Amino acid sequence: MKNDLYKNILLDITEDDFLMKTISKYWENFCENVEEERFSALSKPAFQTIQSICKYQVMKGGIVNEILDENGQVINDKDIVSSNLINALKEVQQSGKSKQYMGTLPFPNFRALAPH
Repeated sequence: MKNDLYKNILLDITEDDFLMKTISKYWENFCENVEEERFSALSKPAFQTIQSICKYQVMKGGIVNEILDENGQVINDKDIVSSNLINALKEVQQSGKSKQYMGTLPFPNFRALAPH
């Protein structure tokens, strides 16, 4: 019954743009919170959250050990898998669907370290 409620809510939303902005904002806030936790005393729960959502488990080799090619064949040669993964990530990063920061950032000025 709970799913019916969500289904009805989604059907009532007529503007796809509004829906996409709402979903994007939710995940943006979620990711910011997890990143803050990762570098705090709450790092263990943050990594457990990442494991749970990304279905990441420690395996032999990398996170991605196998891929399916266009013909449905499983490829597990680590060099081919790595090459395909890198190409897929490049496509996503350069797709133009997401905003990209194209400016330059100044190198930070650090205070001098005190001698020991």
